[in-house]
Amino acid sequence: MSSWKTDGVVLKNARLIDGTGAGPRCVDVHVASGKIERILPHIDDADIPAVDLDGATVLPPLIDSHVHLESVPGSYYRDDSDEQLWTFRRQQLKAYPASGVTTVLDNGISARQLGEYQDYMQQGGVGPTIFALAPLFCPAGGYADALEMRMWGPFPTTATETEIDARYAEFEGFQNIIGVKVAIEPGMGPSKVWAVYDRKMLAAIAASAKKRGLPVHVHSLRQAEHQMALDMGAYRLVHAGFFHGEPTDAFLNEVKQKGVYVSSTVASTVGQNLVMFDLSKLDDPLLELVVPKELLKTARDPGAWKATMFKMIRVTSPKWMPDFIIRLMLKVMNLEKELTRQL
Repeated sequence: MSSWKTDGVVLKNARLIDGTGAGPRCVDVHVASGKIERILPHIDDADIPAVDLDGATVLPPLIDSHVHLESVPGSYYRDDSDEQLWTFRRQQLKAYPASGVTTVLDNGISARQLGEYQDYMQQGGVGPTIFALAPLFCPAGGYADALEMRMWGPFPTTATETEIDARYAEFEGFQNIIGVKVAIEPGMGPSKVWAVYDRKMLAAIAASAKKRGLPVHVHSLRQAEHQMALDMGAYRLVHAGFFHGEPTDAFLNEVKQKGVYVSSTVASTVGQNLVMFDLSKLDDPLLELVVPKELLKTARDPGAWKATMFKMIRVTSPKWMPDFIIRLMLKVMNLEKELTRQL
């Protein structure tokens, strides 16, 4: 009789990538009670069931450090009901562990939705371990306020220092809050369209976070806003793009000297937008295993892409700009022709 636990399974002929920097190697892996018991070139134990992976890759669980669990792609286009939104959200939660992602960091979520997720997981729901940045601080008329749709929020705005404590109070008793999020985003186009906190308010938010032992994560896309983030003592720059010119050496040196982390989301953002120009990417059979069929149907709909592009340009453009100008911009971009060709 084996001295090892009889529960669990042996994964035979696994191509192991262990995350240490070592190259892949072919091994047998014994897993029991949710833990790795042994990793050996060969494990032969008649008391333990075995599965031959035939060279399939085994690697440590993945962490996604920038998710928005509240978002349901295409929901406003389909006009999903609240019940349907929650169904999709549960399905999306299950997709993370099914794809090898066991831990996520939500970069801005409402207290209502985070509470629903935590209740669901505590009742045995399937999904990743959820960490969150909360609250999300944004002024009235700011980035998160302007982007609010039925699939988001609502995110209460914070206009004065006296309102800061009330925002923290929304999340009292929640688990795994590991930082706060601050939006310093005047607009993604050439002109300012969204409100931004002044430096006095940013300093007050930073002080409130420090008092609670929470690092500050800042949404910013240009060097001017990045600099405001550094000045308030940001722990991490989220997105950290440079839409208008390269960063200066002085700025990069300051980031390095202060030890500020930078999380770029360029690859994921560009990757998802490129789907509209190559809809064949949606034919991957693995997608059908983890993405609800309704969402895949929407992603194949050229009308959904046009509506999404219009929505994004509308909320990032000055309010005085008429809708027909935005539609003209989309026509010049020739998205409709390209989407039709893909179909």
